[in-house]
Amino acid sequence: DPGFEGEYIDLALYEGLYRLIEWQVIFYDQLGVVPMRAGNQLANAPAAVINMYEAQDGQFITVTTGTWRSVQKVAALLGEPPEDYATPELQFGRRDRLDELLGTYMAERSTDEALASMEEAYAPILGFAERRSDDDRALQNLALLLGHMNTILEMMTARGTPKPDAWSTLDARIEDTRQRLMRLSNPSLEARGALASLLLARGRSHGHRRDYASAVRELRSALRIRKELAELDPDNVYGRGDVGIAHSLLSVNLGDWGKHAEQLEHAREAVAVYRDILATQESVPSWMNQLDFALLAQGFAQSDLGDLDGARKTHSERIRILERLVKLDPANVDWKQRLKLAHSDLAGVSRPESKEASK
Repeated sequence: DPGFEGEYIDLALYEGLYRLIEWQVIFYDQLGVVPMRAGNQLANAPAAVINMYEAQDGQFITVTTGTWRSVQKVAALLGEPPEDYATPELQFGRRDRLDELLGTYMAERSTDEALASMEEAYAPILGFAERRSDDDRALQNLALLLGHMNTILEMMTARGTPKPDAWSTLDARIEDTRQRLMRLSNPSLEARGALASLLLARGRSHGHRRDYASAVRELRSALRIRKELAELDPDNVYGRGDVGIAHSLLSVNLGDWGKHAEQLEHAREAVAVYRDILATQESVPSWMNQLDFALLAQGFAQSDLGDLDGARKTHSERIRILERLVKLDPANVDWKQRLKLAHSDLAGVSRPESKEASK
């Protein structure tokens, strides 16, 4: 509204702080832990290495790891035995040692030498000016931002509040960003991953608007990219999980489109991905959760195709998974509700006429 001149609001001082420290409230509520000051480190750091180190020439270098694989690369750079850092638990147990070794490593080298060695061992390191001028990085950030905007617009649509032209405006921005990413002569893995995420978001929104042909087209493109990325880094469990998510979304949209044979095919692919992950990461709730969603699509597809025996087995497996999840977190209302629905789905398999109600 061009004529809107603003307004006064009543805002307590502490409310602004909650935007910066909201994770501390969650830590205390969910884990009973009160985070304490950690200097240059971070109490909720996702991986074992995070600190600022002084190089031989007096400049400071910040090193942060976000995944267990990045910790392994730092450990390898420092000459540590790989078996000592094979799991996140082992890594956190040795984080003080890594911190000390990395401090010594930096102190014995100039800034240029330290950055060069880390770039060789880990990934390209860019300064602020380079980041701003780098089309690859700028486009991947834009793709991620548009993906978040897509999610927000979906929520607004569910509440009936978006402006009439909101979707067409966002669709145009997404399409422009996708074309620019595809024109990159040698896109980075991160840029390709951002493009896949953008295509997933676009496919999901098409599905919510019941444009299933467009949804399936976008999701197939996202799946192709995610498979390529997973093949480049087969040990990256999250990359494999991304493939499973693409299969699951494809399965849901194909089912809503009435293409149940293809729905079953992709549901089975997703189930296979998550079973493979859980074979080495047993009882990880996030993967069990994804497996349940994949099995849900598989069970409905089997019912629609008349394979009631297979559907009963699938829903029975869902019940076992959800019972384990509820046991891990008895206070989780969502898992309890889904467990009830899984029992309802199993009961409805022998009564085809009630399947729509069970959905």
